[in-house]
Amino acid sequence: MGSQGDVVRYDSLIRFAESLASDIELPHKVVAFAVSGGRVMDYGVNQLRYNKNRSVFGLSVHAEMDLLNRMYRRGKTAPESFRVYTYRFNRDDATVRCAKPCQLCQHYLKASGCTHVQYVNDCGIIERMAKRDFTTMASEPKGLTELFIRNNGVSFNESR
Repeated sequence: MGSQGDVVRYDSLIRFAESLASDIELPHKVVAFAVSGGRVMDYGVNQLRYNKNRSVFGLSVHAEMDLLNRMYRRGKTAPESFRVYTYRFNRDDATVRCAKPCQLCQHYLKASGCTHVQYVNDCGIIERMAKRDFTTMASEPKGLTELFIRNNGVSFNESR
């Protein structure tokens, strides 16, 4: 895939996802893209957070959260609506696996203005989930949004 401004085509997007996944050292190689107006806004990959000594801090960052972090850190404000495409690759043979965002990622994607998520299900079939189908957390783990904002300087419009 050329620059991030190229018009999105599925075959190009999955090739780009495969190239990004090849650099991930975790067993589950997940890549997420934000797309608006047919163009890739940014991408995120799953990763581990480390402390100053490069030992694992105990937090894993999901690809969807890394995507939102990158968008906001680079000064890219989310448009009123955007779509997210997620792909997960098997570490051993690079086959595509289920990549449905977890409940917490769905919560933050919805709050950020995401209208649809396209992912691969357990059978290897592409599924699309609309914002109305996102899992809504009745009660978010206490202080999680505040912790996320403090660590990333990000705030979300919870009314979306």
